[in-house]
Amino acid sequence: MSATAYLNLRGDSYDFRQIPGYQEFTMEDGEGEWTAYGIPAETDLTDYLALETPQGGVQWKLTTAEDAYQNTRGISVTVSGIAGGTNCSEPVNLTISGQLLSSGEDLAVTPNQDGRWDITGSPTQATNYDLWVYGEQVTSRNQADILNNGMASFDPQAGTLFLKNADLQEIREPVIKSNLDALTLSVTGQNTLRCMESVVIDAKRLTVMPADAASSLTVCSDQAAAFARNPILPNEAEIWTGDSMDELAYTLLPNYTASKCVKITLHEMQKTWIYDSVNHWHACAHAGCTQKTGAAQHTLQWKVDTPAVGTTPGWRHKICTICAYEGKQEILPCIKPIVETDSLPSATKNVRYSEFIKVIGTAPFQWKLVSGTLPTGLTL
Repeated sequence: MSATAYLNLRGDSYDFRQIPGYQEFTMEDGEGEWTAYGIPAETDLTDYLALETPQGGVQWKLTTAEDAYQNTRGISVTVSGIAGGTNCSEPVNLTISGQLLSSGEDLAVTPNQDGRWDITGSPTQATNYDLWVYGEQVTSRNQADILNNGMASFDPQAGTLFLKNADLQEIREPVIKSNLDALTLSVTGQNTLRCMESVVIDAKRLTVMPADAASSLTVCSDQAAAFARNPILPNEAEIWTGDSMDELAYTLLPNYTASKCVKITLHEMQKTWIYDSVNHWHACAHAGCTQKTGAAQHTLQWKVDTPAVGTTPGWRHKICTICAYEGKQEILPCIKPIVETDSLPSATKNVRYSEFIKVIGTAPFQWKLVSGTLPTGLTL
């Protein structure tokens, strides 16, 4: 047995992001190519559509009859299996799992006389948030994928709007407009927001949080400021400003409400030390950024290159114990020997004798007898 039915929703829409095979489609019409998201034809939905009738079937399988697109209100489903003596013309009743629906609630299918299944369940009333992204108001139904392209999502509990590789441009209205008491904007990847005639982001108590040093938010307006209000940034934020994207320069004291173009990322501080003859520090790896951290004077100690021997001087230079700095080579002077032991205790005949003579100076030492004689059998 095989039958195809059309599941048409009222007051809800399909959400396929949890379904294996969810992907991007490249579409083409008379105006050119465009992209959409969804699941392809013959995607297995058996685990998400609970088949109630016909009874007696064996290994019922439910698959998409054609490509199904994200947030659509209708999909074609092929029901196949063995009827097992059931009248194949009887209506097929299903319960659609909330995992397939934007509302998140299970809904029962009721077929009408035309064979089109009108789903008249009562999903939870949508909550509208005082937040707009690219002209789209954020609601409890679209918060997981506001623009249906994976670029923007919203967590109402945390008050956080997430952007991922977003590239959005408006003409007259801000790309992001928020009347929420506070909004955190978390950006991952390279994000560019542009507006021709207005500020790009208009939000109260806005905090911008790049995910890492490889992520950034670039906000540019042709005729106005990038931000309506100064955003709150993390301490490690790196800010570039200018009148256009081609004129961005690293800025220590930016004026966000006056700059037409602002780029925000995080410093990528190098682990290796940079140094001169006096200090060492860590530098940011981003070209053009002058940020330094950990700056301090060298901690120096001598390193002997060639030791002084006798009256022959050696060579030495100073090195920093923290970084790789090495100073210029200098002469290591000899130290004239000074004999600190001015006398030795008396010896007893036929008794073993051992005493040390203490000398300060640069070893090795050469000894000579200045006066007197040594006992028989001793030499210098």
